[in-house]
Amino acid sequence: MGIKTLGDIPKLPEQMLLNRLGKFGYRLVELSSGVDCSAVTPHAPQKSVSTECTLGEDTRSKSIDRPTQSSKTIHSHAVKLLDNYRLTRKLRLVGVGTSGFQSAGLPVQLDLFDEIKEKGSNWEKVDRTLETITKKFGQDAIKRATLTDR
Repeated sequence: MGIKTLGDIPKLPEQMLLNRLGKFGYRLVELSSGVDCSAVTPHAPQKSVSTECTLGEDTRSKSIDRPTQSSKTIHSHAVKLLDNYRLTRKLRLVGVGTSGFQSAGLPVQLDLFDEIKEKGSNWEKVDRTLETITKKFGQDAIKRATLTDR
């Protein structure tokens, strides 16, 4: 039937799924729509608790000009924000959030003139490759050299 992931389910006629797979076809349709009424049961005991505080104003946020899937680009913008913020006390945790997600298939406005590509723009390919490898072989199969113990 050509089904490899739940993302393939909406591409097929629902009635065909029900005819060929019965109740399981209906379950796949529900799951592909984000509907799952089963109870969530944790597989491991809770090991930590954390809390966060949302500040009243965005003094430390940045919207980048172009959509990106590059963790290196996001990291470099976060580091610049942190470098520009005067720390008055020690920090134990710094977080980075992303928003304004777009489909990777959406067209992107190209520059009118050839500009020098942003340093590290090919890191999106590296991130996609890392994701493919970890999906196939597991989280410990590969990691960036900067994350390894020396």
